[in-house]
Amino acid sequence: MDMLYKCRQRSTRPSEVPVAVWQSLRAIWDAQHWHHNSAIACNNRNSESAGSSTGSTKHAAGSCSMTTELQRPPTCWEIFNKTHKKKDVPFVDQRSSAINEAMTTMVAEASQPNAEGEGSQPLSTNVVNDIYYDVVGGKKKTSLYGLDS
Repeated sequence: MDMLYKCRQRSTRPSEVPVAVWQSLRAIWDAQHWHHNSAIACNNRNSESAGSSTGSTKHAAGSCSMTTELQRPPTCWEIFNKTHKKKDVPFVDQRSSAINEAMTTMVAEASQPNAEGEGSQPLSTNVVNDIYYDVVGGKKKTSLYGLDS
């Protein structure tokens, strides 16, 4: 992806890219639709999701599918953690860190052994998702913080 960005900025065809491919790429990059989507993506990358003057935040997961990585459908909390952590900082912003702390506490409480003395049980995906919804403000028809859909 970085190579294409550099080529697009320089407007020069690399020797390893065939002329026909280069011409089709230029046609795509010159289209109004591409510029529109590019502007939207730029604004999304520069958003301040934790509030005004908190600094821009970025999702940190890239484009790989967590379902493929986990070999099962991920929980909302797993998606949140994957998309809000970076290598050099624990979380991309304070709001993300606070949500993770609240989730950690609530999941620990929910998985405590019951009165009959049974050991702690792993929580089902639905239970973890319900806890996530409670932490971020309940199920809504609009976006939930950290999931964007």
